[in-house]
Amino acid sequence: MRDWLPPRGPIAFAAFFPPCTDVAVSGARWFKDKGIGSLINALSLFDVSVKLAEWCEAPYMIENPVSTVSTYWRKPDYTFDPCEYGGYLEMSGDAYTKKTCLWTGGAFVMPETNPVAPTEGSKMHLLPPSANRADKRSETPKGFARAVFIANHVIQAGVTSPEQPT
Repeated sequence: MRDWLPPRGPIAFAAFFPPCTDVAVSGARWFKDKGIGSLINALSLFDVSVKLAEWCEAPYMIENPVSTVSTYWRKPDYTFDPCEYGGYLEMSGDAYTKKTCLWTGGAFVMPETNPVAPTEGSKMHLLPPSANRADKRSETPKGFARAVFIANHVIQAGVTSPEQPT
């Protein structure tokens, strides 16, 4: 990621998900044990995401949970909970809370919410220890992903369609 650039040309959309393990405030109690190198590495990867996003000259979002990035760089442009976009799914889903931050640019369009009740609460904090716990915690909510696509996809000649794709 640090040494790669996408081919130059029209890019419709860019999304970046830099690792959050060493910057998310949910893990702040372990920061000292991890050491300064872990923080430097995490912030470096976030910085590369910012540079790539701006280089693409396309609508973009950089996603991370509530983290120290706000302290070291700037506050996010948007925050959301997955349940705010659960209504974009055919079957009810994403009925949980997990405050997530977005840093955006390049004419990114934040989608309109279509909420469902957060009946699962803050389920991410309740996941038991497992080999794939970190992966489960970092999954992009499907309803939000669909909403971002609908709000930002381009059909032709720069005309954005508000209609939901089939």
